[in-house]
Amino acid sequence: MAQRSIAISAALGWLVGVVLSGVVYAITPWQEPGQAYPYWALVTSQIGAALIAVTPGFIAGYFAGRSGFWVGAASGMLASLTMYALSATISWPSVLIASHVTATFAINGFSATIAALITNGFAGIAGVYIRALPSNPALNTDAKRPQRAG
Repeated sequence: MAQRSIAISAALGWLVGVVLSGVVYAITPWQEPGQAYPYWALVTSQIGAALIAVTPGFIAGYFAGRSGFWVGAASGMLASLTMYALSATISWPSVLIASHVTATFAINGFSATIAALITNGFAGIAGVYIRALPSNPALNTDAKRPQRAG
């Protein structure tokens, strides 16, 4: 498989991250005050958060085939920034109610973006590494089987 450009690989990782974030957001219900939160939603949101934390970077690193940390970090950071910009746009009246709410939203977005940069950077390294592994000859149907002596 040929290496792809860093920009295209980062864009592919970004797209996967945004779509995955949207899917997780769409299937998990809101937490209503005074209501029990369903266990399935808790499990789904935790697994979704774990996948979002590494999948964009892994995809970007795998398809780039090089510069794993940087391409993974870029795709994860861009996906996180996109989701926070979208969230701020959708909920702008509530974000701008008071300065402490705006500051909390901004600090949370900044922290999440730095966290995405770190986790997706290392996932990008893993993607490059997995891509570079040689194929398993035992699984290759064209591989010659060793002859037994005797």
